[in-house]
Amino acid sequence: MTKKEDILKVARKLFQEQGLSKTSTNDIAHAVGISRGTLYYHFESKEALINALVDWISQEIFQVARDLSKNTEWPPEERFIRVLTSLNVETSKDDDLLKNLNHPDNLLLHVKVQQAMLREIPPILAAIVEDGNKTGVFQADYPLEAMETLVAYVVCVIDEDEVQADPLLVQRKIQSLIKHTELMLGAKEGLFQSYLN
Repeated sequence: MTKKEDILKVARKLFQEQGLSKTSTNDIAHAVGISRGTLYYHFESKEALINALVDWISQEIFQVARDLSKNTEWPPEERFIRVLTSLNVETSKDDDLLKNLNHPDNLLLHVKVQQAMLREIPPILAAIVEDGNKTGVFQADYPLEAMETLVAYVVCVIDEDEVQADPLLVQRKIQSLIKHTELMLGAKEGLFQSYLN
């Protein structure tokens, strides 16, 4: 493990334990056993460190999604739901760090994560949809484009603060998402419901 990875690993642990705003670069340097100068050699600021950490965590999340998508022990519709639910920030051990993306000060970081999701997740889901097309559970003409639409809806509509602040609105948006996903995929109505209960 490189020094940079050591710093990221320790920073992640401290952010989980103390929260993002209560963890200083001094705390991180001390826990790693390096000087602040060495920390700043690897990361020019706390913001740059957070940026790198979000990239690192995002890649971990995308890898989990890829692994789930390839598990053919589950039918395509179950893999599809498992991949989508694996992306839920609320269940992440990096909850505080990832939730902080919605803070106004982190707008550029938030956009960066959204762009990464729009780039990485649709091909993963599209491969599952293509498997579902082969088995007959889905009948989607444009799997990749359908998944780009789905992911854009999730990151741009469901992820918004106003929506997240109202549990009833979240539930309505998710029900709408399920209904429209079934329509986009040419799936039987109610197909995903049993996997969500």
